[in-house]
Amino acid sequence: GNELRITPTTPLLTQARGRIDFAQKSVQLRGGQARALGGDISIEGASHPDGSLRFSAQGQVSAEGLRGAPELGLTQRLAQQMSGQTPMRLELAVLKQQTELSISSSLQGLALDLPAPLRKPADDSLPLRIAVRALPAPNGTPREELRLELGTLLQAQYQRELPEGAEPRVLRGALALLDKLPDLPAQGVIARAQLGTLNLD
Repeated sequence: GNELRITPTTPLLTQARGRIDFAQKSVQLRGGQARALGGDISIEGASHPDGSLRFSAQGQVSAEGLRGAPELGLTQRLAQQMSGQTPMRLELAVLKQQTELSISSSLQGLALDLPAPLRKPADDSLPLRIAVRALPAPNGTPREELRLELGTLLQAQYQRELPEGAEPRVLRGALALLDKLPDLPAQGVIARAQLGTLNLD
């Protein structure tokens, strides 16, 4: 089937199909379907008067599919300790070659096998929100900023460079566990944590 990756940091779509309707000044995707992140998703999208393209997708994704998606950064690393599957929604906007991506899920159906307070049984909900936006690229290599929220437990923000044909390179970042997210440092990664309830058994 057809394979499609809308931007370098969006998940790969396989077995992609759907109807594309063209008008004089617009384009619309209807009834789109694909496989992504280990599950089946439905996709709709259209151009808008401001010149943007906007897509929305929803469906089931699996822990195995998330583990195979390095473009998701920290989420892919968390997925190493996940099992099961969960509903997920993705929204993408493209305007003047700049992209904004948002991903959200309740994570219900996914178990998270990490030390408390990050441990989660499959039946529990723990809202996951990811937002990615393009940044100016002073040296011509694409850059992006990624923000992640895992309920009220974990927050992360980092900026990375996306060299063609190579792994993304983190330029600077901030991470908070049960605490307020610190400001981004000039370079490197800073972390802040309240570890009073952390169980390392």
